[in-house]
Amino acid sequence: MPLIISVVRDEGNNLNGSQAWPRWQPSPMQTAHQYILNPHCLPEDATLIKWASWKMLSDESRDFQSALDVLVCNYARDEHIFLPHHQLVRQVHNLRCMYRIWRQEKLYCQRFPESGLEELPNHVFQDLKRIILYRMRALEMDILDNFWKILEKPQHDRLPLWACVMQVILTYRDIFALNQSEDIGDPLQIQCLTTSLFSNLVVMCEICFGKKKPEAMADDGNPIKRQLNADFRRVEMHRDEFYQGIQDCVTYPHSSTLDRLFCVLLIGSQRGATRSGARASKRAKR
Repeated sequence: MPLIISVVRDEGNNLNGSQAWPRWQPSPMQTAHQYILNPHCLPEDATLIKWASWKMLSDESRDFQSALDVLVCNYARDEHIFLPHHQLVRQVHNLRCMYRIWRQEKLYCQRFPESGLEELPNHVFQDLKRIILYRMRALEMDILDNFWKILEKPQHDRLPLWACVMQVILTYRDIFALNQSEDIGDPLQIQCLTTSLFSNLVVMCEICFGKKKPEAMADDGNPIKRQLNADFRRVEMHRDEFYQGIQDCVTYPHSSTLDRLFCVLLIGSQRGATRSGARASKRAKR
């Protein structure tokens, strides 16, 4: 499934072929042009989300993140609007889709229907990333605001809320790890901000879900809920393996600060509840 992006010639910036498009050499009679995103036809959110959703559902990975992606993606479908907290799940899914595109190291393009694939020019890709980052920030603010409003009240629909909180926690964890290995801005500022947001979400998750593991939705014969419960069971299959991997990592001297927080505040209580049903004590207050 291709992601359709409109580009136009930047007539004021002619370059040689190797700068404009990799592996394309113009003839002596041709002028190579720099291409830029079409400012009058920027990719819509729905287009980006549809493409990233397709990538998620076709991903053959078998791990906690990919299983959670499938659960949230299927829950967020338009036809599932009757499900509890559907709007919040939809926002979180949209954020995850945007982040998945932003996180790509490379994208490949096809300039003409019959031409082969070639790497998308870096300046076009960076422009696309800047647009996506702007939209991610708006989504992030709405999501965090909605989290606190919803979780201030007693909740019976634990599954969608747990999936949303965990999805955003994993996104911040990945941003933190990326910041440690690559130059993506002011490292100290990004680290402090990410740690703060991550900590708040982990505390929130521990307060709301630490005493009792997330549960599948009540089986009322609805085939959609049954499919989502099957998706959730696949998430559960990979959850303890993921938690154990984090616990193993924090034994090293230079382990991630975020992973240590994750272990102390969340993993112990959720794994304990999963295995024995024991009620964990509340160790953190908002």
